[in-house]
Amino acid sequence: MRTAARLIARAFWIFLGLYAAALAIFVIFTFGLFGQDKVPLAGIFLILLGVPWVQLGGVPDAVGPWFAVIAPVGNLAPLAWAALFARRMA
Repeated sequence: MRTAARLIARAFWIFLGLYAAALAIFVIFTFGLFGQDKVPLAGIFLILLGVPWVQLGGVPDAVGPWFAVIAPVGNLAPLAWAALFARRMA
């Protein structure tokens, strides 16, 4: 059981790192920070990390980019819960 707890915790930290990197890429390339060109596809990695939630219909276009920023949290929360539950059971 300890191995499963470690594996789930490792998956949580890897996903959190990927989310932080994708968020940084989104901010840098959307607003043109550090002299970078503005790229229209800057949020593609956030969309990939939040896949089941981003595909929900009914999100207005004005809220779309902000929804893409928040969507990976919908995948991160169950991972955090599973890591906490696995640690308690170990």
